[in-house]
Amino acid sequence: MKTRESTPATSTAGRGQRPDLTILLPTYERPTYLETCLKHHVAHFDAAGLDYEILVCDNASGEETKAVVARWCEKSPRVRCVTQPKNLGYLGNFYYGHRHAAGRIVVTTGDDDLLIPESVAAYVGMFDADPELVMVQAPWFVMNERERNKIMGAAYMLDGPVEIARGDYRRAIELVLEKRIFPEVFAIRTDLVPEIIGPADPTAYHFFVTLARAVEAGRVVFSDRPHAIVTGISRHGKHQGNSETASGWDMYRGGLEFLLGRARDAEPDADWSEALRRLDAFVLDRMHVAVHMLLGARAWEKAWYLCRRLKAYAHSVVAESTMHELLSLAAMDAALREATLLGASDVVLADELFSIYLNVIDLERHGVEPICASDWDGARRGRTAFLGMNRKREPGDHPDDIVVDVAAVMRRISI
Repeated sequence: MKTRESTPATSTAGRGQRPDLTILLPTYERPTYLETCLKHHVAHFDAAGLDYEILVCDNASGEETKAVVARWCEKSPRVRCVTQPKNLGYLGNFYYGHRHAAGRIVVTTGDDDLLIPESVAAYVGMFDADPELVMVQAPWFVMNERERNKIMGAAYMLDGPVEIARGDYRRAIELVLEKRIFPEVFAIRTDLVPEIIGPADPTAYHFFVTLARAVEAGRVVFSDRPHAIVTGISRHGKHQGNSETASGWDMYRGGLEFLLGRARDAEPDADWSEALRRLDAFVLDRMHVAVHMLLGARAWEKAWYLCRRLKAYAHSVVAESTMHELLSLAAMDAALREATLLGASDVVLADELFSIYLNVIDLERHGVEPICASDWDGARRGRTAFLGMNRKREPGDHPDDIVVDVAAVMRRISI
């Protein structure tokens, strides 16, 4: 299977020259967002007089997305598209796009985010003036879609631009830890992409690893000027950044350790105790944030386990009374997960649990529609699970069926 590509943009790229800038736009099955995103960037970057292309990387979306892309490729010579033969996941699509950018500089935007042309335009001169410059990192404005696209402030603040010399890993890790920076929003010199951007081990957050590689390759500047408006809270609930925040604290630690490890290699005799303390504080802060996101998403079992992990540091994220309630919810979550993990096709809930499950457990996450015991007609489509408080195996149960005692699960996970 081959990746399909539309007709390239006919700006300077179409005349055999490279445009100054590639705006990389990964997308998957969000045609309404994509329409708004393309409309914004074509209008504002044309008005700014920039020599650019927009490279849409469609991650094997359906016909609606394809129609939006086709319309914009026809409408603007600045827009071109590659369509993946299958969904590569966010990172695969992201990596592919960087390797197929025609511009001398590439900057990425999400399909629900907006670049600020005045800020991005300044990068062209910066890269032209300094051949050693390989990357410009920048803060971003955070937008809340659930409050009429309210801007909630910047992701981080700097008093002025910060320059990181080639090989100065100490300055890089100290800046990241001091300002709690996630180095996710940047412009990069396209010719150096193969040296800097590529898959990292899943245990290490790839943006921290990418920063370390950039510092190895040349000079990095952290701008104090945001160049994007990024959706921080999405109205539809499916958001890459939110998903990473809710589950990625160990991955963040792995990436920070990678960056700090490079710094220690460069200065093996230096005192790194303060950096290690700040690294722990950084990760613990993200764990706290994750607990609250998981509670908001009704991911009770995940929230419970994360609260238990934080006890190792004598941290209490929620009140003790709330912890007892969370235990019950987590046990109900865990009992249902146990049933599906063990191969149940149907789940029969005791009458006293049925309404509670319907009201407080995210059944869609488990992929089941439980049946109330009093409504069950005894028909078996396959392996059946029976959930109840103090539920034991009964003579009428089929040998292949599953019995889950929710009370026992409460005792098990409270340890």
